[in-house]
Amino acid sequence: MAIDDAQDIGALALFGEKYGDEVRVVKMQNNDNEKFSIELCGGTHVSRTGDIGLFKIISESALGSGIRRIEAVAGQAAIEVFQNYNNVISEISAEMRVSSEKLKERVTALISDKKILEKQIIDLNKKINTSNISDVGTESILVDDIKVISKVLDSMPPKELKGLVDELKKEIVTGIVIIISTLDQKASIVVGVTENISRKYDAVELTKAAVEILGGKGGGGRSDMAQGGGPDYQNTEEAINKIINLIKSK
Repeated sequence: MAIDDAQDIGALALFGEKYGDEVRVVKMQNNDNEKFSIELCGGTHVSRTGDIGLFKIISESALGSGIRRIEAVAGQAAIEVFQNYNNVISEISAEMRVSSEKLKERVTALISDKKILEKQIIDLNKKINTSNISDVGTESILVDDIKVISKVLDSMPPKELKGLVDELKKEIVTGIVIIISTLDQKASIVVGVTENISRKYDAVELTKAAVEILGGKGGGGRSDMAQGGGPDYQNTEEAINKIINLIKSK
């Protein structure tokens, strides 16, 4: 029909599209013959929506501000997607020796068990690393009557270092604790300063000095506790020496 006639009956047009004098109009309606979608068409369509058959959205993403892309399959292609899903579920169910109906329950239980075991491992690592302040791998020196404890750990998650430093600070009462952990080819460092000397020895300043050696940027926190890191995990001893030299300079 003529584009003016199409607009008169309420046909929707795509913003920015150019249409000729004559346009194709696509209408959809419900079982009561009530129209609920009238649009101008610029491409090939089926005769009726039922011809599409099974329809499955497989992805949705952003193309820009206010613009989304939806990708889907229909008909036989959609059937094949569901068949593949079913095959994957069947394989996982067989591997876990549980019916597909109870698969979600089984996976949820495994995830819960994994979290419990991970916490137990972290707690054990904490106990191992705090059980003896003078064990192998822990350095303890005096710098102008200030006790400086330093230690390099393997595979300790960065988020657990602050708790470890707190434990060591309690043991030394007065002093500075330096803990570095190497994990996934990265180094994470936490420096703790007991509160009674934190005005003179700023943990943030000490951490930033070490972070430079570790190839990172910044390093933040409070005067009594700071954290940072970097990719140069091979330079842990050099980073510790940098802090000790800075302490000596004060």
